[in-house]
Amino acid sequence: MSRQCIFTADDGGGKIRGCPRFLGMIFGKPSVRLADTSNGRWVSIELGKVDKRGNATFRWI
Repeated sequence: MSRQCIFTADDGGGKIRGCPRFLGMIFGKPSVRLADTSNGRWVSIELGKVDKRGNATFRWI
């Protein structure tokens, strides 16, 4: 991907900003596993509301 996505998170989930191409690739999937490069672990998320500007909410699963 040409741009870096911005993830902000808290205990219940968080937001993804500036990623229309990434969200287009994963939209409609029930869950997605992402690599957390800061600690080398994998995390699973479920997408919530997605807008046309490439912003979305998610929750941890």
